[in-house]
Amino acid sequence: HLFGASTPTGEAFRRQASSTQVKAYSRHNPELTHLDFRNPESFRPEPQEEDSIWVSFGPIWLLASFLEALEQERPEILNSLKGVIACSSSSASTKRYAFNTHDKQLSQKLQSSEQRIQNICQRHSILSTIIRPTMIYGQVGPYQDSNISRLSKAVATYPFILFPKESGKRQPIHASQLAAIALKMTSDIQTKASNTPKLLEVGGDETLSYFAMLKR
Repeated sequence: HLFGASTPTGEAFRRQASSTQVKAYSRHNPELTHLDFRNPESFRPEPQEEDSIWVSFGPIWLLASFLEALEQERPEILNSLKGVIACSSSSASTKRYAFNTHDKQLSQKLQSSEQRIQNICQRHSILSTIIRPTMIYGQVGPYQDSNISRLSKAVATYPFILFPKESGKRQPIHASQLAAIALKMTSDIQTKASNTPKLLEVGGDETLSYFAMLKR
């Protein structure tokens, strides 16, 4: 089961997992199975399904609430669940000690969501993997990221762009790379490579300054 399928990473995952049976869900794409995490009642998996794996590229805090609602109201759905792979963000760790209140709250929200998912999975003997990617970029099919694509439009539109001199480094990861990591994790769950919860922090191939990233 693929949640957040109408994202660049979700589309890339579908293409890379062409030999695997994937049921894709989306809030926006009418061609896919409709599902809104905020409406758990709308989720109707086949009753005979066993050893299914859920991969989510949707907001992790909504996934956490979705799982909690299922645990309380329809726990039988979790009995056939073998593994959960959830996409979080490296902001959970990088913004933990930020001076900005918003960044601190984001870090706490991400970490809390990760822990809630892991707790549910442990209670039901479900294998779990949390992936914390850095800035995701790239267009796959009709979907493009909301990070670098916006910057590229700004660069093409405005005669100049202002940004801080000390802007730190970035390690952007392409949506197809993140999808490949998630697909590899599904294989690990199928083979039970590890029974302990996993937490992976992943980045792309290069570490770039903000200015170098804009030039690219």
